[in-house]
Amino acid sequence: MIYPSNKFRDSGFSLVEMLVALSIFSVLSLIGLVVLRNFVDGQFALQQADTRISQIQLASNIVRDDLANAVIRPARGILGESGRYFDGGVQSAIFGADDALLLRFVRSGHAASSFDLNTPNIQTLNYAFENNNFVRRSYARPDATDTTPVLSQTLLDQVKGMAIRFRVQGNWVDGLQSIVGSRQSLPEFVELQFVFMNGEKLTRVFSVGISG
Repeated sequence: MIYPSNKFRDSGFSLVEMLVALSIFSVLSLIGLVVLRNFVDGQFALQQADTRISQIQLASNIVRDDLANAVIRPARGILGESGRYFDGGVQSAIFGADDALLLRFVRSGHAASSFDLNTPNIQTLNYAFENNNFVRRSYARPDATDTTPVLSQTLLDQVKGMAIRFRVQGNWVDGLQSIVGSRQSLPEFVELQFVFMNGEKLTRVFSVGISG
């Protein structure tokens, strides 16, 4: 009878060696999984940050263009009130004051008037803090009523609170309800302050009525 030599019997892995190898493989796999997860989380965080930056930049550009084209033109409100041409909300000076009207004014250069002769060149705009959103409302006609079509656009979301103030003749004030049609002036600057849900803060200052 021929027995296998020790050379062939000793050529395999022992149980201990196999367990050590599996343990090392498991540790390496776990490390790889953690690295991959961190990479994916990092990419997601960067994507969210890019999205927020783009949103802030777009909102800033829209507000800057609107305020740069602000004009002195009284406009009737949806409740029939008239005489005011640039309003700013005192009630919005407290962070977290929800559903607050921040701005109401008339601007020229309505883009739709370029291709629709029935659309006036001026339009009434409202900016509001509503349900944790910074919202822009544009009315189809400058003298709006409760039946006037209005386009509502959320410029920024996840906003915890807002504040607004105005630079008038070198002084900062919280409200502009005193500026009416008989007073031919606009504020020099508008400052908007935002506090987001994640605790981050943002302040933007815009010039008023500088276009043209």
